[in-house]
Amino acid sequence: MAEPVDFSSGKVGLKLKEMCTYMGIGADEQHLFWIAELALLAKLPPHWRQYKDDEGHAYFHNHATNVTSWTHPRDGYFFELVARERGKIAAMKQLADQQRRVKWDPQGRLEGIDLSNGNTTALHNSEGMYPSLRTGTKMLVGTHCFQIRLDELEEDGFMMIGMGKENFHYNADAIPPDDYNGHGYSTVGEIYVCGKLIESGLEKLHKGDLVTMVVHFDTRSIVWYRNRHPVGFYEGFEGTALYPCLVFGFKGYQASIVRAAQLPHAIMKWLVDERDAVLKDDEKRVAISNRGFTARSNAPTGYTTVRTSGYFDIDNPYFEVSIENLARDGFLMFGIGNQHVHESPTQIPTEQYNHFGYAATGEAYALGMRVKAGLPRMQRGDVVGLRLLLDMQRVVFYLNNKPVVELVDLPVYEQYYPCCTLGNVGYQVHLLPYMPSVLYNT
Repeated sequence: MAEPVDFSSGKVGLKLKEMCTYMGIGADEQHLFWIAELALLAKLPPHWRQYKDDEGHAYFHNHATNVTSWTHPRDGYFFELVARERGKIAAMKQLADQQRRVKWDPQGRLEGIDLSNGNTTALHNSEGMYPSLRTGTKMLVGTHCFQIRLDELEEDGFMMIGMGKENFHYNADAIPPDDYNGHGYSTVGEIYVCGKLIESGLEKLHKGDLVTMVVHFDTRSIVWYRNRHPVGFYEGFEGTALYPCLVFGFKGYQASIVRAAQLPHAIMKWLVDERDAVLKDDEKRVAISNRGFTARSNAPTGYTTVRTSGYFDIDNPYFEVSIENLARDGFLMFGIGNQHVHESPTQIPTEQYNHFGYAATGEAYALGMRVKAGLPRMQRGDVVGLRLLLDMQRVVFYLNNKPVVELVDLPVYEQYYPCCTLGNVGYQVHLLPYMPSVLYNT
């Protein structure tokens, strides 16, 4: 196996500006810097060597084909990757531009709500009622993302963010009855569907929170996020022409629509192991909670591995988790593996699980072997991510948005499942949605 690339040497920081200039990446395209970082440390393919001419200019020669090039043999791939990522961002920006035009419908509200800021801010200004409103834009097919910020809300105050039929704005009840086909998440941590409480005890929402609702019509599922964390999930809604909606509580509460964009990959959840499914909660090796977004080790001894329900097999996906509980110098490893990786009984999944991982102890593992040590260690509160470069058979691991190590020679034509190996009882990780920062900084 080729040697992994360590990003801690400082070479990236010293030459990143030059590489960005060479690749045509502007200073305002920080979302593409990761490509320049990888290009800087790209190793030569087999049979290629680097030389210098009499004037000191670098060139490259392939001893198998007798081909000579003034540019790095892998440069073409990275230039293509820049173009591809720009295309993705352009598509997401277009969606964000569409989202900017989403407003509260002046006709789709009851009396008692004042609209301002181009009908993006709604203020409840009456006593003794629960007025509702909806947007002027309906959701029909595909994936939709709707975001609001809770500008004014008392502690334990009531508001509900969700979706409903065109007539939703006629609702005047705290809990919209079945007639409005309402599906909502309340600020007190409850999910209501068509007038019925289906789940309670979830995370509460507070003043200043950014609340995101992602609706997938293909899977008939809804995910609600508080800031970046998924807090609620519902699957099986009915209807096609549905509108983002809001139910107000007391006078003075205020909410504003903010810019949003589609999440670039489908919903992923931690998989409930069929071996644990028949056990009592206190007997399960891994406790899956929060509608599948949180995984916690229950095993008193040994190491347990959990994987997601979905996998990656194309393109250059990015995936990350937050570490919610981890003892100092405790062991936890985040990585990728095949569909059986969660069956691994050992601390380091062996070669049969096609596993590549980055451990909290600052080590990198590939196919059951330690290939790098002395990397930055993880601790509670860290965000750990990975980017798969499947067409280059590589995976890059990140710690708090900074690249840490790149592992190479991933087997081709494989399905890769994000996974996590947990050490002691209580160690816990939480899935995060990937929302490119470029969409919020323009």
